[in-house]
Amino acid sequence: MSYFSVSIKKPILLGAIAVLLLMLIAGCSGSNNKADSNKEAQESASPATQSPQTAEPATGGTFVYGRPASVTSLDLHNQITSNNAFAIDKVFESLVAFDSKGEIVDWLAKSHNISEDGLTYTFELRDGLKFSNGTDVTAEDAVFSLERHLKVGGPLAISAKVDTIKAQDNKTLVITLKEPYTPFISELSNFSNGILPNNFGGLSEEEFFKKPIGTGPFVVETWDTAGDLTFTKNTFYWQEGKPYIDKLVYKLIEDDSQAINQLKAGEVNAIESLALQNANEIKDGADTKVVTNGSWVTEQL
Repeated sequence: MSYFSVSIKKPILLGAIAVLLLMLIAGCSGSNNKADSNKEAQESASPATQSPQTAEPATGGTFVYGRPASVTSLDLHNQITSNNAFAIDKVFESLVAFDSKGEIVDWLAKSHNISEDGLTYTFELRDGLKFSNGTDVTAEDAVFSLERHLKVGGPLAISAKVDTIKAQDNKTLVITLKEPYTPFISELSNFSNGILPNNFGGLSEEEFFKKPIGTGPFVVETWDTAGDLTFTKNTFYWQEGKPYIDKLVYKLIEDDSQAINQLKAGEVNAIESLALQNANEIKDGADTKVVTNGSWVTEQL
């Protein structure tokens, strides 16, 4: 079993982390570090970030997150490393997703059905679903996204033998397999199967992935592939009132000591990849906290 840890600056009191970082970005408010998170706040970042906390989240402000590696690409079909993956999933979302227990739940789809023979998967999109530029999300967008993933392959390629992907109407997507493949619904829950606009919204691939359009809670504002990345909230996000914060900043801090010093000084709200030898120092700090949680991910069986 894998374990993640993250250090935070109090009084941002966060619950257990199911997927590193994802819970941090939704329920924390302000550069003044005066926010709590709860289950709803965490859900706005990802379905895999639920926690039993009950405090109401503060709204607005900026959350600064120190990371040891910069975001180098937002192409969801060609990336898998954590520095990129945990930025991609702020922008793109899939039809179905994993919750904090590893169970598959409907996400962009309000419902899905698998035929008895295991060959036909039917998804109904949520009503009023929009991309971050305000355009409606349709089943044709899902067709384009999944067909592009099949063509590209990539590190999280679709393994199922797909026969057809069709839009039955604007809100209904039907995927037919050549043979049953039980893990297919799990594959569709990966961030690599996020939905993007048909034909990249009229842009070239290169233009699109510099400032991508998705359904996620955040939108890229500024991005230095060798430095920091700043997200702003998606005002068209389908979960009403979310995300709670206005901005999320991924700040590049390659040196562990510098990351800890900036955390203690309040220059960042949280850091990731804390070395074990530094855990007690942060854990026992007057205004810092270490949060850890086991992962439901099975690496090998």
